[in-house]
Parts: sequence; structure tokens; C-alpha cells
Amino acid sequence: MITNIISDTISTTTDATLSTFEPEININSKIVFDVNGSLTLPIIGDVEDTIQGKQDTIEDGDLTIAKTSGLQTALDNKYDDTCGTIDGDVDITGNQLVNDVNIIDEIGTKQDTIEDGDLTIAKTSGLQTALDNKQDEITSSTDLSCNSISTKQLPVSEDVFNTIVIRRPTDVAGSPSSSIFVRELQCWVNDINILATNSGSLNTYFANFTDNSVEIASSTHPATRIHDNIIISSGFEIAGGSGLDGCLIIKNIPDTAVKEIQSLVFYVRNDFFQGRVFGLAIELNNADTDPNLTQVLASTSVISTYDDVYRNDFPAIDTYTGGFF
Repeated sequence: MITNIISDTISTTTDATLSTFEPEININSKIVFDVNGSLTLPIIGDVEDTIQGKQDTIEDGDLTIAKTSGLQTALDNKYDDTCGTIDGDVDITGNQLVNDVNIIDEIGTKQDTIEDGDLTIAKTSGLQTALDNKQDEITSSTDLSCNSISTKQLPVSEDVFNTIVIRRPTDVAGSPSSSIFVRELQCWVNDINILATNSGSLNTYFANFTDNSVEIASSTHPATRIHDNIIISSGFEIAGGSGLDGCLIIKNIPDTAVKEIQSLVFYVRNDFFQGRVFGLAIELNNADTDPNLTQVLASTSVISTYDDVYRNDFPAIDTYTGGFF
């Protein structure tokens, strides 16, 4: 039998090479080799060395992507779900579940955009408490305090006047009448009498204060003479405004801060009936913000004693460099 021939041959040969078996041999049963030397196959070579050079098992991390044919291409075609980007359009046909929640359904219940008025105060955590701790409104009567404030520019509002009113604010009558008989009024700002320099553009007239937008004409001694920069030595140039409600108004004065006034100088009648000046005072107003002229920004004292000239100095008098009146 050929089986016995092979067994006898291999058992008596310590270095067998299968290539010596010719012609082709079909082996249909188990062959047991008892090899004390080396066994060499034509393609494999030394069988023992080849087997010993192989890894027993493939462990985690032993293989690279490149070792598996087509794996890198398959991965490249997948979505990077590690916060990467998606280029182009993506069609999602199935449900997308995260912790058993269907993302597609959840997105459909959300509002596209938050418009004005969509949210209430309660929707913002802590907002109501923060608002409750704020002052309701800051007005001109509000006192504010702070530890410090830093700013490159801090505009500070200040009283600005553009109108002067001469009237009897306390209803004290003159003697023998309450008519206004005077000579001149000067308003000094930065060493300039701003009434005289702007005389041509001022709107000056007599009126009743309760209806002070309506002019009462005085053709003989018009009110406009009060700022013509002509001071007569005796008598009066201006006459009008009879009664306790009578007044003389000067409008269209260039907007000027009250704090910049150096002095108001009031020349009154100095020949006789000087008592008509009693009860008069000079008020500063802003006709733009207070058309009724009821919000007085500053005022001189009510005249109660007689003099030819009344000089009413303001804080800026310290900046005046001219001669005193």
C-alpha cells in the first residue's frame, strides 16, 4: 500500500521534503508524522519556524485600520459625530433617538425664533428679584448716592435760561401805582452785557403774567428800550404793565447757563414816584421747556427799599474783570 510506503519513508528519514513525492498523491486518511528533525515544505519553508513566528491571538489594539481592506473608505463615508461639521445636505429618513427621546419630534415642538414680547419676566431666572431691588424712577427730587464712579465723560445737566420776566411775584403793590417805570436792565456774562449785544433779536414786550404770551402795546415808552444800552441820567424810558399782574418779558435770549451770570443790573426811575418799583423782582426762565414761565430757574429778591440802581450779583461775579457799576 502507498500509505505504508510513506510511513516507512518518513519514519526512516529525519529530513523529509514533500517535493520528493512524485507523482501527485491523494491522501484520504490521517497521516501521523514522527519528525525528529526539520520538516520543510516547498512554499512555507521550515514549518516549525513559520508556526513559531505567528501571534497566538489578536488582542485589542493589535490591528490598524489599514490592515482591514476597505475599512478606511467606509469610515470616511460616515458622519463625524464628535462635534464635527456636515458639508452639504443631509437627509434623515428614520427616527433619531437620544436616551429614548426622538430628536426630530422634539425639534418640531420648538419655536423658530424668540420675538419681542414672547417671554415674561418669570421666564428669566432671577430677573424679577433684580428688578424689585431697583429704584422705581429717578426724578429731579431723587437723592442718589454711590461709593465711586468712573467715566471718561460725564455730562451734567444745568439750568439754562433764555427768558427774563420782571413782575410782582408776591403781589406787593407799588406806590402810588403798580406800573413798571424803569430805565435799563443789564445781564453780564463773561464781561459782556448779553442783552445789549443781542438787542436786535430779542422779543421784548409788556403783558399780563396770567396770559403772558399776549403782548400789551406801549407806544410812548416801549419795552424794547430796556436793553438799548442807553442809560438816561434822570427819569424813565420804559412804562407799562399796570396792575399787580402786569409784567415785562424778554425772550429769545441766547441759551445761557444760570451759573455763568456775573450780575443783573437794574436801573429804575430816579426822579419821583420811585415807590412804583416796590414789589418787583427779576426771574429767569426757559420758555422752550416752560412756555407758561411758571418754573423759575433763578430770581432776585423782591424790592422792598428804594435805590436808583439794583445790582444783583451771581456766583460768577468773581470772574468779572471790568469796572463795577
